[in-house]
Amino acid sequence: MPLVKMDHYTIEDICSLPDSQRAELIGGQIYNMAPPTMVHVRYL
Repeated sequence: MPLVKMDHYTIEDICSLPDSQRAELIGGQIYNMAPPTMVHVRYL
């Protein structure tokens, strides 16, 4: 479900996103996040 553009989002808005969508709520704005790279998630 795409979000309608608003001036200020809340935690309820980000919680309503699909589990597969990576996003952060910063200062009332939702920022989509890129998936981590294999180098980032590699175990040492």
